[in-house]
Amino acid sequence: MIREISTRLHINNIIDHYHAGKNGTVLEVGCNRGFMMSELRKISGYVYGVDIDEDVVAAARQKGHPVFVCNAENLAFSDSRFDAVFSIHTIEHIPDLQKAVREFCRVLKPGGTLILVYPYEPVAGITCLPFWSLSKKGNIHLRTLNPKDLMSIVRQGELNLTQVYSGMYYGLNPNYLSVFIKPPA
Repeated sequence: MIREISTRLHINNIIDHYHAGKNGTVLEVGCNRGFMMSELRKISGYVYGVDIDEDVVAAARQKGHPVFVCNAENLAFSDSRFDAVFSIHTIEHIPDLQKAVREFCRVLKPGGTLILVYPYEPVAGITCLPFWSLSKKGNIHLRTLNPKDLMSIVRQGELNLTQVYSGMYYGLNPNYLSVFIKPPA
């Protein structure tokens, strides 16, 4: 029940930033068991997912989702493959975030959209403490993030991304939402 409510709140806040349409190709990085993928399929006909956890990938596959075991820092897809890349509550877990964002940019088509949702946290991991015992891996957040941090990562990495939106919304916890566009070729 909580997962469904959380998924719906996220979709309601990110839907306005997805512009590829029903024929768009979408990648969800950190897709878990495919909760969000089911919703993303309603707005895009081609949705793929990656996660580093073999157990959750197996669960997503049982639901019929095309999901692969893959590290966000080394995505196993060709350049310019996706119209949109979504990552919802994943980037705070990635050890080398700059490398991961570089990969997100690499697999985005020119004109593609990168949509990142991450928690507002005054202390790293505080929002996941109620759920920590539910995780077999106990993977706490590695860092706090805010939109300025992401812009700094984009600038330092000299990535070809333009920030088009930065804001906050409230779901079960407060969330940041950052949206970038890869300029057309």
